[in-house]
Amino acid sequence: MEDCEGFSDEELDDVEYSVQLAAENEEFEWRLQREIQRKRKEIPALVWLAHQMKIAPDNLDTVLNMVRNDQSPYRMITLDKPDGGKRRIFIPIDPLKRIQRKIVKCILSDFQTGPNCYGFSGGSIVEAIEPHLQAGTILYVDIRDAFSSSSAEMVMSYLTEGRVPTFRYDYNGKSWPYCYDEDGERGLHYGSTRRLVFEGMLREGRMSWSAARIIVDLTTYPVIGSTCVLPQGAPTSPWLFDMVCKKLDEKLTAFAQKVGGKYTRYADNIFFSMDQDEFPNPVKNAVLRMIRMYGRFRPHKIRVRRMTKGAVKLLGLNVIEGQIHNTREFKRRLRLAIHHVEWFLNNRLKDTPEFDTAWHKLQGLMAFARIDTLPPKLLESYYELEDRIFKIN
Repeated sequence: MEDCEGFSDEELDDVEYSVQLAAENEEFEWRLQREIQRKRKEIPALVWLAHQMKIAPDNLDTVLNMVRNDQSPYRMITLDKPDGGKRRIFIPIDPLKRIQRKIVKCILSDFQTGPNCYGFSGGSIVEAIEPHLQAGTILYVDIRDAFSSSSAEMVMSYLTEGRVPTFRYDYNGKSWPYCYDEDGERGLHYGSTRRLVFEGMLREGRMSWSAARIIVDLTTYPVIGSTCVLPQGAPTSPWLFDMVCKKLDEKLTAFAQKVGGKYTRYADNIFFSMDQDEFPNPVKNAVLRMIRMYGRFRPHKIRVRRMTKGAVKLLGLNVIEGQIHNTREFKRRLRLAIHHVEWFLNNRLKDTPEFDTAWHKLQGLMAFARIDTLPPKLLESYYELEDRIFKIN
C-alpha cells in the first residue's frame, strides 16, 4: 500500500480497471488470432467437403454455423420402449438432414467397417445369425443407449486415425493427380503453373483434423448434458456407430478365433457363440469386459441361449431346425405399425411429431424382418406405403 501513497481511491480504481482491460484485450487478441488460424485451416477443408458432396460451400458453411450456434437444428420426439422406458429421437431440420444424407452418400459410404458387422451399413439380421445356427450355445448382448454412448471424441478418433478410402478430386469433370505440400497434406496440381492445396484432403490413412472436425460438428449433438454424441434420428448416426465400433469388432473377432467361437454384430446387438452345450463363463466375462472397456459402452440384456432347442427367439425371430423365421407376434406388431402410419397419411397428418414417431417405429421393425418369411400381402402393404411416403417427400 505504500507504493500507492498519493493516489486517491478513484485513481486507483481507474488504474485497476485499465490493467484489467489490458489483460482482457490481450486475451481477446489471442483468441481472435487463434480463431483466424482455425478458419484459415478450416476453409479449404470446407470447400473440399462441399465439392465431395456436390453442394455449394456457402450452403455447407451456413448449416455448419447454424449447428455450432445451436439454432435448434433438431426436433425431439419420444418413443415408448417395449420395456416401458422412453427413447428420444432427434430429427434434424431439413437443411441439416440434406447435408447429413450427402455425408452418408458421398463420404461415409466408402469407409470401412469392422469384420462381421451387419445392419446399419449393410447386411441383414439373418446374415448376422446364420453363422451361429450350428453352435451349441450363444451369448446375446445389447449395447445400452448405443448412439448416446458414442461420443464426438470416438467419431473424431475414427475419422483421423482409421483407414479411409482414397478420394479423387474432379475439377470441371477432369480427374487431377494428387500432390503433397510441405506438411504432407494432400493437394493437387492443375495447369502448368497453378497449384491448389486442400488442407481438407486426406492424409495417408486418415482424414485431416479440420475436415474431420466439420464432419463431427455436423453429425453429433449434446443430447445429454454438454457431451456431444450421435443423435438417434440423424441419417449419419447408424453409419458412424458402425465405424466407431470397428476396433471393438476386430478385438471380438480375434478373440472368437482364439477360443474357437464365432462373433457377429447386428446394429447394437452382439452375438458370440460357442460349440459347447454350456457357454464358458470365462469367455462370457471376457466378452463383457471388452465391451465395457470400449469407450462408454455398457452391456445390456445379457442372455445365454442353447441353440440346440427347437426354437430360440432372438430379436423377433425363431430359429427352428436351423431355419430362421419371423415370429407370429412380430408379424402382428408389423401389421399394426403399417396401419398406424397409413392412418396418419389418410388423415393428412404427415407433418406431425406423431407421424414421425410411427414411421420410425415401423422402420425399426422392418430392420428385423425376415423378408422371405413375411406374408406377401403384408410385404406388399409396406412397399406401397414406402413408395407413397417417398412420393410425398
